[in-house]
Amino acid sequence: MYRHGKNLDLQHKFQIMNEDIADRVYDALKEMGYSEDQIIQTRILRPDINAKKFMVSIPMFAKDFIKKVLIDELAEVVKISPWNSFIAISSGIEFLGKCIDTKSPDNWDAKGKSSDNFKDAITYLNGLNNYKYLLSRPGFNLYNEFRCGLIHGFAPKGTISLSHGKNEDKDLSERNGMVNFNAEELYANFKIACEDVINRSFSNPNKMNDAKIWINATVLIP
Repeated sequence: MYRHGKNLDLQHKFQIMNEDIADRVYDALKEMGYSEDQIIQTRILRPDINAKKFMVSIPMFAKDFIKKVLIDELAEVVKISPWNSFIAISSGIEFLGKCIDTKSPDNWDAKGKSSDNFKDAITYLNGLNNYKYLLSRPGFNLYNEFRCGLIHGFAPKGTISLSHGKNEDKDLSERNGMVNFNAEELYANFKIACEDVINRSFSNPNKMNDAKIWINATVLIP
């Protein structure tokens, strides 16, 4: 029996599959953690029915990417490499800003928007509002010193310090004129911002409703 009629689409798309094979590919993709929408839009690249192996290309929507990479995978990065978590979050903040950008709702690659996207995420997303006061701090450029420093130079610029662990300097604490960012606390706030984006609805046309990237994978069926 087809799940809500979805396997019918899958079988029709792959054409050479019979109903049973379509069912098994569907189940395999489900077990791999892909959503219903992802499965239905999956593209077959190369089938090998005799070997029960299928090369497929699976769409990843921005919300799927945020959940899998910016929340789940980054949670592990914070534990094993706080430094790399700062780099990922500094770029991730800008990405979240792109997601909610209403001036370029259908364009992921609008030029000259990095600074605006970074600032908009901090201004408009729950979780990042704690950092909003830094955007107007005299003589301080959060985008340049935090995001650009980490992305382009692998280290923050100017008057930013970094820490990790509950026994070290807290997030947004200040010492000798330096503003501190704590990896675990920053990630917790960033996660809230990620969930804010995931829980938002985006009316078409909007890039958030289209596949952001495609993942090639091998699907093995019993």
